[in-house]
Amino acid sequence: MGRGYQPTEFGRYGVEQTDTRKMFDEAIQVIRQAWTQEQVNCDGTYYQFTDVPVRPKPLQHPHPPIWMACLSPETFALAGQYGFHLLYGTVFGLPPDKAQERLRDYHDGLRAGVVHGDRTDHSRVGTSSQIVAFHHRYGSLWC
Repeated sequence: MGRGYQPTEFGRYGVEQTDTRKMFDEAIQVIRQAWTQEQVNCDGTYYQFTDVPVRPKPLQHPHPPIWMACLSPETFALAGQYGFHLLYGTVFGLPPDKAQERLRDYHDGLRAGVVHGDRTDHSRVGTSSQIVAFHHRYGSLWC
């Protein structure tokens, strides 16, 4: 999952980019509810509906693993707080020399606690080959 990061991704739909973190948070709550409950209810700022059935349900319990694409330091920490797996790389615009620092932000978020939901017993990290190659040459990626 990701909330987007380029102005054109929001402008075409008339969405203010400054609202997207709150919208994303509300959407995560709805998605988790859809995967784990028979009917979904939301009386939020951005989404409102009552008793909506969602079928089929996922095979994984309580729901499929959630991977979050990250770029900003705040988003790395938030992915950890959500208990999500991390997906990052140069394809999202992250410079390889910032990868280790952002990975620390993610681990800080994992330690800080979970927002809305369950914590996985382990976290997984996916990255691009460019970041791995950079850190193989210039230093350790894992902190």
